[in-house]
Amino acid sequence: MAGIRLSGFLSLSGIMIMRLMELRAGQRVAILMIAFAIQLFSHILWGNYVLRHPMYQHFISKDWIEWIGIVYYSGLFGAIGLVLIGLKISTNARLEWWLSFTTVWFFTIILMMGAYVSGLLSISTGAVMVGAVVTGMMLLPVPMVLSAVFTTIIAMLVLNDLTIAGALDYAPLFLDISVRESVEFGRFYYFSQFFFATPFLMFFIGIAYLFLKETNSYIQRIQLLNKTDSLTGVMNRRYANDYLHMLLEAADVKSVAIFMIDLDFFKRINDSFGHLTGDQALKMTAQILKKNLRDGDVVARFGGEEFIVILKNIDTTYSMVVAERCREAVSQLVYHSTSHGAISWTCSIGVSVLALPTEMSDQSLIRIADTALYQAKAQGRNCVVLGDSIETDMELMSHEHR
Repeated sequence: MAGIRLSGFLSLSGIMIMRLMELRAGQRVAILMIAFAIQLFSHILWGNYVLRHPMYQHFISKDWIEWIGIVYYSGLFGAIGLVLIGLKISTNARLEWWLSFTTVWFFTIILMMGAYVSGLLSISTGAVMVGAVVTGMMLLPVPMVLSAVFTTIIAMLVLNDLTIAGALDYAPLFLDISVRESVEFGRFYYFSQFFFATPFLMFFIGIAYLFLKETNSYIQRIQLLNKTDSLTGVMNRRYANDYLHMLLEAADVKSVAIFMIDLDFFKRINDSFGHLTGDQALKMTAQILKKNLRDGDVVARFGGEEFIVILKNIDTTYSMVVAERCREAVSQLVYHSTSHGAISWTCSIGVSVLALPTEMSDQSLIRIADTALYQAKAQGRNCVVLGDSIETDMELMSHEHR
């Protein structure tokens, strides 16, 4: 038995290393059945301990403990069998459905038997029932779990009604002794309930922790995808707009600089060498821009072959130095195509720098840099132009208030 318990823990640890949401149905069944096997094994240990200590035998029914012992031994081997099947089963929708169905009802039936003999309204029954429902819905198909829950509720209501009517004994595993009549029985009863509930509660807490941790990880990944350009891996336009708006309202930001960067004659790259080559050019440009900026600076794909760079707390002089460094770095990029040989390209950059606080909007600041970008293209491309933030500011503010 000790070997089985150890192998169960090792198997569970190995499966837990994988992401819960990416597990096959068979692996999820294996996780649940390992926990159930440990639960049943703990009950078997309790029964053997009680039977070997005469001081506790006058608190329990030997007939019931022997009968439920047979059920738990059978359940233990059944759980181990389901673990092995779950780990070995290949991806097959029908087999996985039947395995999940068998697991749900195997678990439910044995759990109901244990709940009846130890007390339907006991602490252990309540704890295990709640934990089993939540864990089951994390690991197994929800409709199956809910059908078992509904059936269990009906069965518990019927059994409780029969108990109240006197047709059945309540908690027949324990003799009908009042806790007030015997302090020793009270201690034994509550310790037993605690012992019954602890293994599955520990498993439930562990699964809940992993599930919540993984859910938070997925949420963070989705949030990152929502603000990331899928092709280049840098931020997207939505994030750039939100980030710039935040900077303009931040109290600790003294100035903001914007680079609007456009790859020169990018359409020729796509037309002459294909869109896959164009994609490589965009990826390489995005990475070289990040490499030539500070850690806190933001690079985003603004659309098509256009990028935006947002820098905070930087003056005009240093902004032009950084922009020129970025332009030079892009001009030195070379993509070696197997069919077209070495391919290189250049970029034009428009720069706008704004001291804060200001009444200018974030879109106005972008328009200044965009206007400077068009001036760079008009001057022959592959150059950096600083936008006139004072004159353009007045023009844009006048236009916005018309």
